[in-house]
Amino acid sequence: TASDIKKIARLKTTIALCAEAVGAMESLLRQTVEYTKTRKQFGQPISNFQVLQHMMADMFISQSTSYEMLKGISLKISKDDEYLSYEREILLLKHKINKESKFVRHSAVQCHGGIATTDELLLGHYLKRLVVIDNYFGGPHMDRGRINRAVA
Repeated sequence: TASDIKKIARLKTTIALCAEAVGAMESLLRQTVEYTKTRKQFGQPISNFQVLQHMMADMFISQSTSYEMLKGISLKISKDDEYLSYEREILLLKHKINKESKFVRHSAVQCHGGIATTDELLLGHYLKRLVVIDNYFGGPHMDRGRINRAVA
């Protein structure tokens, strides 16, 4: 039916957005690690500070977890008609990836400082794109509503 076709298109787009978000998180992590190696404070690279090391380790865990969840759901779906049977899992995936990307975004800004939000750094563009992905199809509140309807 037309409703199913529309729903399948939305689910495919959701998976594509999740993949883009995972790639953006990977880029944010890579840029953050590089920046902390070159930025010096108190006569040493800020990557030597334990709090930043822990923050970047948590960023890595968030990105890796998101990647593995995306890979897991992507490997399960091979035909269009299977998207509908995995609707709940796809919606939960987007919700979880949005949550993880929010943490990675916040951590990247914390490690970089105010320069992270400028257009001069590629990082700033990734931050903005992740906010757009988070709000695609109506944002987190709409996502939770869709998840609730898919469960019922």
